[in-house]
Order: sequence, then structure tokens, then C-alpha cells
Amino acid sequence: MRCIHLVIRKLILARPASQSLCLPPLLRQSLTQILAAGLRPCQFLNHSLYKELISFFLLALSLLSFTWPKDEAKAFFEVGKTEKPLVIAFLGAEGCSSSQKFQKELLSQDSLGEMLKDKAVLLEVSQPQAARLSHLFNVTQFPCLVLVDTDGEVIDKQRFQSVAPEVVGVEIVQKLNCFFRVKAFVEQGDFSVDEKELQSLFESAKTLHNPFYAKKICEEGIKTEIGHFFLTQKYLSLLYTLPWNHPQVLKAREAVLNKQDAPASQVALTLAVIDFKRLSRVKTPGTPPSVTPLLEYVKKYRTTDPERATTAKEMVAGHFFLAKEYSLAATHIAEALEFAPERKKQELRAFHTLLQDNLCKE
Repeated sequence: MRCIHLVIRKLILARPASQSLCLPPLLRQSLTQILAAGLRPCQFLNHSLYKELISFFLLALSLLSFTWPKDEAKAFFEVGKTEKPLVIAFLGAEGCSSSQKFQKELLSQDSLGEMLKDKAVLLEVSQPQAARLSHLFNVTQFPCLVLVDTDGEVIDKQRFQSVAPEVVGVEIVQKLNCFFRVKAFVEQGDFSVDEKELQSLFESAKTLHNPFYAKKICEEGIKTEIGHFFLTQKYLSLLYTLPWNHPQVLKAREAVLNKQDAPASQVALTLAVIDFKRLSRVKTPGTPPSVTPLLEYVKKYRTTDPERATTAKEMVAGHFFLAKEYSLAATHIAEALEFAPERKKQELRAFHTLLQDNLCKE
């Protein structure tokens, strides 16, 4: 009863009548008189307004948490009126335990709603009533959050994760900012920027749901050939469509190697990783082991660039670890410890211990 007394006091004395939750005038007047008279909490039990007070208290509890709007037509009207993006919370059918957890841990939390309400239009929909929207935005897994542009373009889809609402809010705001930055850049059509900026936009675009923007920026970067990053992207795109020894592919690779805007060891590692991944996909008999490019890189750069050579060795060890060849993985880690920078040795020793433990279990 004490908690009821405190909540009602807060509702009467602190909450403005203009807000969504306001007491009926007669009940407000009566309760104000009761509180002013200094009634003890236990005396509420015998008061004539007790039942009405309890009903209102339960209503207050339901309205004190943030509530996502559920009116679809109104939400789309607001999008057109304000030109804000739309954030839709898709819930599963009634009784879905994941959706109930999603509702409790995320949607009902004030922090998430407060972070988003000024930046986007919010809408909550449930199955099966939301079947049309689910089909429209190709939503097949519930619950989830879908970010939609004013043009109806899906910006991002986020599955439910048990993390703080503030974290989810920050991620959504960052994703919205990223989308509008990338979209504005592509639509204005001027790609004459330095490679670092274009690369940053490309990396941002790759995180978006629609691959169009990343593809467009990459194409423009390849046309300019302003640095080794986009020359490498050109080499990659050719590798996906032509044999590795095709003249065009070899010419593109040579162009990457001849570009002098990055350390030779950095460029060589990039190409070694590309070759490693390419060979990992090849099943033709007689093909060199996929780790060969990485091992050749280590042999050449272990003295002049031990940092990147250690990275290459870790990739080799990781390859054998995933193949459950723990002995080979342990051997490569032990070799890496011979030339690795001091700051990386603790991590390598921990990995080596893990491998030794797996060997003991075999």
C-alpha cells in the first residue's frame, strides 16, 4: 500500500495534466484532499475510493513505460509529413516467448523510445495482422527491428539481442546517420574525393542492407584508380568472373603491386590473403595448399615487417585449427613466437596453450 500512496502522490502532484496519463477531475480532487489530510497508507483500505484507486494504479503502471505506436496508417502519414525514417518493431504471433522478451527488454524501455522518437517514426506490429508489411519488407524472422527510408527502402534489419536498450538505440542512430550520409553522397554524383574518404564511404555502405550503394561507390572508385585500395577491388571483381591467370586479372594484380601509395608489405599481405581465400575455394587436384601464399609472405617479410608476418602466421594457424589439425596449428604458432612483436606474444602463448590442451584430449 505504501507504494500505491507514493505513486499516486507523484501522479497527482508531479505529472502535468497535459500529458497522456491524467486523473479524472473528481478523482484527482478527492485524492488530493486525502493526501493533504495526511492519511496513512493503511487507511486507504477503508476509503470509498479504494477500488477506483487500485484500478487507476494498475492503469498507471501500464502507461508509465514507453509505448510504441501501433497505428500503421498514422505512422506512414507521419513519415510523409515529417520526412523521418520509419523504425518498425515486428513481433511474432501471440504467445511467442521471444517476442514477449523483446517487448519487455527493449520496446517497453523508456531509454530506447526517447532516443529514437525525435529521429524516426516508430511503429509496432504483430503477426498475423502485420502479414502485409512483413511481405512488403521481406521480414521472415520474428521479432526484429526494420529501419525504412522515406522512399520505402529498407536501411537495415536487426534481430533481437539481449543487450541494453541504449546500445540498440545507439546502433540504430548510427545506422541511420550512415545511410543518409552514403545516400546523399551517391545521389549528388560527385565522386571526385580522395581515396581515404571514398574508402570510408565504401566501408560504411557495405554495412547497409541494400548492396546498391557499396557497388556504386566501388565502381566509381575503380574507374578513378586513385589508389591501391580500389585497384585491389578491381582485381577482386575480375577474380570473381575470370580465371586467376587471365591476362586482365594478371594486369590488374600488377597494377596493385606497382602502385606506390602504400607500404609494399601491406599490399603484399592483401594479395596473399586474396590468394589464400581463392585457393581455399579450389578443389582441383594438384592445386597448391591454400596456405602457400601466406607462408611465402611470412618467409619474405618476417624480418622487415614482423607485425604483418605474425598476422599471416595466425591466419595459417587458424586455418589448421578449424580443420582440427591442432598439431600443425601449434607448430605455426610456435614459429610465430620467434619473430612476433612483444605485445602480441601473450595472445599467441594463450592460443598455443589452447592448442596443446586440444592435443591432450585427442
